[in-house]
Amino acid sequence: MDMSPIASLETAREFIASPSGRSFVSYRSVAPLAIIADTLAITAACAVWSFQSEGSGGEVAMLTLGIAPIASALFVCSTKLAGLYQPSTILSENMPFHVVALLWLCTAALVGVSDFALGKEVDPENGVALAVYGLILLLAHRMCWRLFIRRGSAKGTTAGRKAVLIHQGTSLEADAAPELQQYGIHIEYRLNLGAPDDEAQIRQRIELAVAIAQNSDVDEILIAADVQDWQRLKPHLRLLRQLPLPVSLIARDWLADFVKQPAQIVGSAALVELQHPPLTIVQRAAKRLIDIFISTAALALLWPFMMLIAVMIQIDTQGPVLFRQTRIGFNGKAFKIFKFRTMNVLEDGPGIQQATSEDKRTTTFGRWLRRTSIDELPQLLNVLMGDMSVVGPRPHAVSHDGEFGRAIANYAFRRQMKPGITGWAQVSGFRGATPEVDLMTNRIQMDMLYIERWSIWLDIRIILQTPFAVLRGLNAY
Repeated sequence: MDMSPIASLETAREFIASPSGRSFVSYRSVAPLAIIADTLAITAACAVWSFQSEGSGGEVAMLTLGIAPIASALFVCSTKLAGLYQPSTILSENMPFHVVALLWLCTAALVGVSDFALGKEVDPENGVALAVYGLILLLAHRMCWRLFIRRGSAKGTTAGRKAVLIHQGTSLEADAAPELQQYGIHIEYRLNLGAPDDEAQIRQRIELAVAIAQNSDVDEILIAADVQDWQRLKPHLRLLRQLPLPVSLIARDWLADFVKQPAQIVGSAALVELQHPPLTIVQRAAKRLIDIFISTAALALLWPFMMLIAVMIQIDTQGPVLFRQTRIGFNGKAFKIFKFRTMNVLEDGPGIQQATSEDKRTTTFGRWLRRTSIDELPQLLNVLMGDMSVVGPRPHAVSHDGEFGRAIANYAFRRQMKPGITGWAQVSGFRGATPEVDLMTNRIQMDMLYIERWSIWLDIRIILQTPFAVLRGLNAY
């Protein structure tokens, strides 16, 4: 079907969506606008701080002009590196406000340290005021993005980019359009390619899209099609190259998960990362440094107490002070765990019986050690040696590890992180023996949540909650 551009545009009226409202913000302009808003917020905070510090107009202006550019550059660069200027992040319901707050507090601290290093007199109260003012302004304007711009995008009143959606079928288009509009992309025209084997209609509709783009103010072309039909569509989609507009494929379902992964080009091949470790190199290094610091400090402070425990064990029963047992740790590798001996037996092998509340193997002094978890203190040596971490999934004996691995589908996933002396499962009440598979399943779920949501702050929270979990004494025997 041969149509002139104007005739094609008139034919396309049946595909026109509801008209968009007056727009002033586009999805792609969210990031630069957020950077500008951050800069203005930091400058305003610095101006208020300067006024409190100096008081006079000229000095306030000079101090503001000297501090604001440095603070803005530090904060914007660190926020950019953290990926917090991504439009999807800014407009998300789960915006990481705590990360924004941390980056700003670090920026304010660096500004204060820089002033002190340059020989300027730094008033701690004024430094706190700068941090507080900046934090309020930075978080406030992000709240505005969520409350107003995202809501306006959903209604089409703040959609800054107009698009032509080329799709196959109706379900994919129906799912994609509302979500795209919610994030500031308004679908002005929808063109259904129809059956994948009707190449004449496919070509006609793509020619129609070209005519629409040439005779309207659309900003981009979006394609929602099954990748299995891509080879058949590709020759026709080459017609879009005559347009000076971006053309994007809408990836959904499994394809969305696939293209979200980072990729690297190796020769003529592309390596797509389908799985990445739960922690980056920097995060692993940070966690390891914390482990070394805590284990070293704890051993230095507790060694007299640990020596006393060793003497009491020798007085109570004959045998070694330390009990060593093979456990399964990071990446399924076996290691020897250290504990204060609490039993008359030293079981290690394929058949190990879990301790019970009235276990006759437990010594008198050992029962108290187990109830208070003091028997776990020698594991600080495992942390220092690198076999364990202070916080992580609890390691299990080889026989129990194999048994639970066969009974619980996702059990092996917990080996993605080093085992810990304490963990989220332990402070959440899943502590002690697990004679039933259901109890272990609950513990595994908590371990997986810990791995997925890991952060330094979560580790600190678990460490602070551990003494209270020990005092409750649930399932400890």
